[in-house]
Amino acid sequence: MAQSPVREIEVKPTPTEAWTMRFRVTTKNPDMPLPPVPSNHIFRFGNKGWTLDQVLTKAQEFVGNWFQQELLANLSSYIKDQVTGKEPLGFTLVEAAKVPGEQNQQSASWKAKGSGYISQDVEAAVAALGKSMGVEPSSMRTRSMTLLYPLSYNGLMYKVQKQIEHSLPKLELKIKDDLVTNNHPFALLLCNDEAATKIGTFECHDKVKLFRDDENPDFSPFVLAFPSYSLNIFAPEQIAVLTGI
Repeated sequence: MAQSPVREIEVKPTPTEAWTMRFRVTTKNPDMPLPPVPSNHIFRFGNKGWTLDQVLTKAQEFVGNWFQQELLANLSSYIKDQVTGKEPLGFTLVEAAKVPGEQNQQSASWKAKGSGYISQDVEAAVAALGKSMGVEPSSMRTRSMTLLYPLSYNGLMYKVQKQIEHSLPKLELKIKDDLVTNNHPFALLLCNDEAATKIGTFECHDKVKLFRDDENPDFSPFVLAFPSYSLNIFAPEQIAVLTGI
């Protein structure tokens, strides 16, 4: 593919969801010429009528989405290793409580619980996260937090949100994929405080590069080439993982 370089695009966590800002984005700057676009790391978009400003705006949006999706997929993979016993990585694990009087482990599942019991699980995760972060329990009530939960529970969470909005007014509930291991779903709780220690780094091994496809100017003429990257976690205790849900 004949290609013309247009611009390097910076990966910015700021325009994405609040929880992503707990991860610092870094970029290696290899002193090398522009590489060819690898076919498994490209994204085509746009049309020949777009202005440069339109192209750059849309490219920045795509890069933000890529960063957020790759961050969650890799973070989830690390957590699955701990949940399944492959490796003790230090995440704060909180198991969903059974319904009182029930003996079957399935009674801990959110699909078998009402919103009141699910709310208690969420509050238990908040308490565990505060303890692992070493902060006063009462301060967690006023901290900005995000709970990421699997898509399959979407219908349950509206009532939960209503029940906890007074006790945890700054907790945002967000639907996410990738939060299932061995058919066992889990949820992630993160504190969004920008002043808190970063949980880890998302290190790009090169810049994201924007190219113009000179051979196909009439069909998705712009190409984003994404680099390889590494996700390094150095404060796993700042993520609470709700299991058994």
